[in-house]
Amino acid sequence: MADSSASGVQDANRIYDLHVKPVEDLHRGEYAVVWSDGQTVFAGTLLDAARLAHRAPSADNFIFKVGERVLGKLR
Repeated sequence: MADSSASGVQDANRIYDLHVKPVEDLHRGEYAVVWSDGQTVFAGTLLDAARLAHRAPSADNFIFKVGERVLGKLR
């Protein structure tokens, strides 16, 4: 579930800009999973990204659609 509060959106934008944006051209259209420690992995489908995110569940994990400002947060 995405956190739609102003601070949640700001956190998501900051994390995207730091960990995903630098490699956006290489992974456009894929899904990025960013863990609380900054580790980032990419998946071809949202289902694969969700499976990866569940390996280390945390309130601070994010899933982004690369190249678009679409995000999800699993809790």
